[in-house]
Formats: sequence, structure tokens, C-alpha cells
Amino acid sequence: DLDLRKPIHMQRSLLFHRLLLLQIAWGTKGSVSSSKKGSFHEVWQIEWDPTFEINLVEGGVWGTTVEDAASARAINDAIVAERLADVTNILELTSLAALPKAVAGVVNVLQEKSALSADVTHLMDALPQLVGVIKYGSVRNTDTELITHIVDGMVARIFIALPGACSSLNDDAATDMLAKISMVDRALFQLEKDKHLEQWRETLSQLVRDDSGVHSLLRGRGMRLLFDSGYLDRKAVENAMFRALSQANEPDKAASWLEGFLSGSGTVLLYDDRLLKMLDQWVSEMSDEHFTAVLPLLRRTTSTFEFGERRKLGEKVKTLSTVSTGTSMQVSSGEERMINRERAKKVLPTLLTILGIKGGDKNE
Repeated sequence: DLDLRKPIHMQRSLLFHRLLLLQIAWGTKGSVSSSKKGSFHEVWQIEWDPTFEINLVEGGVWGTTVEDAASARAINDAIVAERLADVTNILELTSLAALPKAVAGVVNVLQEKSALSADVTHLMDALPQLVGVIKYGSVRNTDTELITHIVDGMVARIFIALPGACSSLNDDAATDMLAKISMVDRALFQLEKDKHLEQWRETLSQLVRDDSGVHSLLRGRGMRLLFDSGYLDRKAVENAMFRALSQANEPDKAASWLEGFLSGSGTVLLYDDRLLKMLDQWVSEMSDEHFTAVLPLLRRTTSTFEFGERRKLGEKVKTLSTVSTGTSMQVSSGEERMINRERAKKVLPTLLTILGIKGGDKNE
């Protein structure tokens, strides 16, 4: 357990990282316990392998010291790397290894490769590592000014190219793009640049438009990111869900929009009865055939919720009142509807399956 504020601990960390650049994994980096937060702690598991002696001899072709050899090897690996994300991984390691010459060389390679990259997904894959280097550069005394300049250029290109890259995607490609969009959103949040965040929200606003030609999964995710950031209010989200769940849309596309919007957290349904009621009515009015078709999507979506969220949603659905939603999608005309409890009991097993809740009181 290394405290990087102590000189001897910092030197040990630098040695482990430099050996990793030489493909000598003497130490394996682990996760830091919650009691030791911040960027000044590292946990390593070390185990010496006799074959490392051979690896050290082989590493001598790159330099006569570990520092020089790691620097030369890092620059060479960056030059031959085919993926932009591989170059950023090397840059992250050289930053952690405090190799200023290697950082400068890898940054130059990164600048050339990023300028020539025409695939926005490569830029999106590379962004999180670069943000990590910028955020933790101060701990290693790394000059991050040039890296920040590269990131600014990459971010601008992502904003311009993303709407076109998200159009006409099949289901698998949309799923991959959703992960990249979420990854970029987290990276920009960590970067904490208001200008970038404002432009990012404007880019997401282009994706969520009904006429954008973007896959419904991505439109749903974009809507959730905009809502969580405070860019859109609750009324705008309610209107978007109303349109997405409209009978004019195919059930599988509606379910895909829901997956994008709800994936990872169902908290929004706990605090907005109108959204939950719209979802409840959409499921209730679905034909048996369509329900069977979209059930796997709904199950996959709710499986990403925390157990406590699923349980609270299940309890809330049990007491969900049948009042008007305020739109043309209404549950009732305002008069209290008589409830047939025997028929309602038959629905509960399927509903509990959707919400991922096991067991439950059959008499409730």
C-alpha cells in the first residue's frame, strides 16, 4: 500500500510503472480501499518471476537504465500502435511512470495520429485516458498543457462528427455507441470545462430529436443524460417519453428508447409518478404478442437497477393510482375505477419478473 506523498513510496510506484512499459509485470495494480480516497494512494500485489531476469536482459536493447529503456520502448510502441486508444494507454503509463521525454514523444505521436483519424469512435475511445492524464498529472508533476490542447481539438471533432456517426445504426452498433457516449459524458464531467459541457449538451440535443434518424436506444440515452445534467426539465422528459411510447411507434423501438433512458438507474421513475404511469399504461395496453417480444428488453433494462430500486418500484407499482397523466394517454377520465383484485393478482407474477423482484406476498 503506497502513499505517493512519501518519497520512497513514489519511487517504488515509478519503478513498477516503468517495468510495465518494458512488459515486465513485477507488480499488479489493485483497487484502493474506500477509506483511502484521492489520487495519493496505490495498492500493488508484487510477485517475482525468475523469467523476469531474461526480460530485463532483453529490455537492455532499449537503454542501459530502466528509465531510459522504458522511455524508448514507450515511444516505439506508440509509433507502431494501430489504435488511438492504445497510444493513450501508453501515454497514461508514461505519465504515471514520470518519464518526461517519453511523455513528449508519445504526445507528438498522439497528435499526429489523432489528426489523421477519421473515425469518431477512435477519438471517443481515447478521450477518457487523456482526461485521466490531465487530472492526475499534478501528482506526477507532468506538464499537461500540450495534452489539454490535444483534448480540446479531439472534443471539438467528436461534437461535429457524432450526430452523423449515430445515424442508421443497427442494434449491435447502437449498443456499442451507447457505451462510448456514456464514457465521453463521464470524461467531460471529470474534465470540468463549462464550454465543453455546454457544447456536449447541444450535441446530445441533436441526437434526441424525433427526426434525427438516430437509433431509439441512443435517443433515450441522450435524453437521460440531458435530464440528469439539468439541461432539460421534467416536463420535456415527460413529453419525450409520451412520444416514444405512443402507439404510433413499434413496441420494440419504444422498448429500446426505454432501455437507453433507464439503463443503469431507475431512480427517475421513483420520483416522477407521471413517467411511471405512462410506462405502466404502455405495458398494460400492449398486445400479448408485442409484450412477449419486448419482455427480454424490459427485463434487461430493469436488471441494471440496484436491488433497492427494483424493490421500491415494485412497491410503488402496487399502489399506483389510476389518475390522469395530463396528456392524451390517460388512465381514466377522473372517476375512480373499480378494481378486480382477482384479475390483478394474475398480473403480479409477470410484473415482478419485469422488475426483477423475487418472491413477494401473494395476498398483496
